[in-house]
Amino acid sequence: MRIGVIMAGGAGERFWPYSRRHHPKQFLCFSGDKSLLTETVERISPLIPPERVFIVAGSHLKDAITKVVPALPKENILIEPMPRNTAPCLALAVAVTSRLFQDPTMAVLTADHYIDKTDAFLNNIDTALRFAEENTALVTIGIPAERPDTGFGYIEAGDVVARTERGIIRTVRKFHEKPDKKTAEEYLKQGNFFWNSGMFFWRNSTFYEAVRQKAPELADAVEKIKSAWGTPQQQEVLHSVFESLPATSIDYALMEKADNVFMVEAQFVWDDVGTWHSLERILEQQPDGNVVVGNCLLQDTSNTIIFNKPVHYHPDREFIIATIGIRDLVIVNTGDGLLICPKDRCQEVRKIVESLREKGLEQYL
Repeated sequence: MRIGVIMAGGAGERFWPYSRRHHPKQFLCFSGDKSLLTETVERISPLIPPERVFIVAGSHLKDAITKVVPALPKENILIEPMPRNTAPCLALAVAVTSRLFQDPTMAVLTADHYIDKTDAFLNNIDTALRFAEENTALVTIGIPAERPDTGFGYIEAGDVVARTERGIIRTVRKFHEKPDKKTAEEYLKQGNFFWNSGMFFWRNSTFYEAVRQKAPELADAVEKIKSAWGTPQQQEVLHSVFESLPATSIDYALMEKADNVFMVEAQFVWDDVGTWHSLERILEQQPDGNVVVGNCLLQDTSNTIIFNKPVHYHPDREFIIATIGIRDLVIVNTGDGLLICPKDRCQEVRKIVESLREKGLEQYL
């Protein structure tokens, strides 16, 4: 049995002011009229139907999930009692789905990435799932690195263990954290370094045995949640377990330590849509290098990203943005927030969110 788990608890703070606490990046529409989360569920549906897809997020996002993915059973929304990064999130998912299915094969997907070439994506995902079904393996997807990007983690790939039209499978030598520019350039030269997609595939039993050996606190969490699920003690135990666990990524807690990790080389177009700057890679550029969304009037403007779209709760607040003689900027207007910054400083938008929080300006979060 194949199941899908979509991690949708991220805050998307680098997409402020369009991304907000109750309507973060995964619920936004960048390239059409569907949210990134909706596209994720629909994209995987030929392999895993919505009734076997589970979404993990905080309670404040439950209504938004129900709205953008109405085909998803409400009981398939798994609520984290507090944010604890991806390792506890996936321990919860494995615990609950182990109660519902007999050792399912799990596809772990992210809710907020851009993916094109759906047929190639499905072929690669099917290859990863098959390998996880037939082997005691933790499988991930590696994205061929196109540039020395310092915003992604990297996977150092080893030998090819299988080569088919539906995907090339390699061993994984090592996971690497986000590098500096010089190191990223060296990775690109070596040719066997891939961007870490954050997608994972395993049988629940394989995951449990791996964390039992490499991260026993997660194995203990799986057992406690699984035993309490569906009982009157469910929420009390879930809260206690999450409170006791450190906020740790699954990469650090397990994937970097395990010795049975394999990688499928991606044959599809992927972007993590991490900052406003990334819109240049997923939206059409004008001849002068501008990317424009919304009502805008540009004169002598180049290499600039302008996003003029009201936030979902103020759809009537429409403005026009006019520019003269600017370049290499990001301008975002949502009707109740305006961001202007150089494109090469988009990573710092999160600092604005931190400042708003410190100043108690919750209405803008």
